[in-house]
Amino acid sequence: MKQAYHLINFGVWKDRSEDDKLNAVGKVGYTGVEGISIDYAAEPAKLKDRLDSFGLKLAAQAFPCMPMGTDDRKLSELAQQQLEFGKAIGCDITIGMVPRSDGDKIHYYGTTLDHYQELARRLNLAGRILADGGCKLVIHNHIDHMSESVEEMDILMNETKDDLVGICFDTAHAVCGGNDPLAYVSRFKSRIWHLHLKDTKNLLHGRPYFFKNGFLPLGEGVIDFSQIMAVLGDYRGWGTVELDSTFSCGDPEREAATSLAYLRKKFKQI
Repeated sequence: MKQAYHLINFGVWKDRSEDDKLNAVGKVGYTGVEGISIDYAAEPAKLKDRLDSFGLKLAAQAFPCMPMGTDDRKLSELAQQQLEFGKAIGCDITIGMVPRSDGDKIHYYGTTLDHYQELARRLNLAGRILADGGCKLVIHNHIDHMSESVEEMDILMNETKDDLVGICFDTAHAVCGGNDPLAYVSRFKSRIWHLHLKDTKNLLHGRPYFFKNGFLPLGEGVIDFSQIMAVLGDYRGWGTVELDSTFSCGDPEREAATSLAYLRKKFKQI
């Protein structure tokens, strides 16, 4: 498994530059990064050279829209943009979020089966464009999104084509969404193409808990990563440590080092 660190984890570094954050990630020993700002109007080579200077690769891009609020033409344009940029910079993963909103209606989508079927149609559209160029679209199992529960993800995986749409499995979002993470990876193993790794202190779940700053560096909570990785077996994609913010006394570098040390200790091949 390749190891990356997400820049969202540097939430307390409000007065520090993005290059300071990239330097910290590289110095700790990660080989990849997510969450970097991307100017799609600029030459991809500029960003690649910048990342190269810190010894880093871009682990994944973020699909920049709400699928339920974006028409087919725009979805296609954005997918093509992600494809061209990803190929130029050497990044083959695009992460899609699927909120229950179209930017206007809030907490609306996900109340009827046809909502999931329409979302799946749109994901297949974007996924086809990416897959035809050698890139992958993965859906994040984000809490309070249309992919929160096993049942919801089951619908989406059944309605999407297995060569076009996969899953970005987030360990703590699975727990906070009321799911057993081990059962989750067992069910969707073949569709998990990207990982977001974070720990959590207890097994309470639901939206109110999500906003209690409950995400932690790896090994400081209750998630059994050894069992999860045992199920995933020969997984060779990216595992991005992504804590959604920084909560342990405002020390992102410590959290980065703690999480990477945990991975290296638990999984000797890393």
